[in-house]
Amino acid sequence: MFSSMKDLYQLQSKAKELQKQMSTVEVEAESHGVKVKMNGNQEVLTLTLNSQLGLEDQQKYAVEVFNEALKKVQRLMAEQMMAMN
Repeated sequence: MFSSMKDLYQLQSKAKELQKQMSTVEVEAESHGVKVKMNGNQEVLTLTLNSQLGLEDQQKYAVEVFNEALKKVQRLMAEQMMAMN
């Protein structure tokens, strides 16, 4: 029982350490002048729209760049988790 409690504590410590590391990481994605910058905790830092595009296109490209930035963060997080083992 105590070894599993110790393992749980170590896992929680590693998770907090990973979250702290990821908060300092920034990723960007861009499509047709629409850009998003996100930190490693999946928080949007900036969103830049392209005023030369219509509203529908801005929305379409915003979805694309959000999804791309999320994928980048998830890949980085997976790499960091693998490195911690």
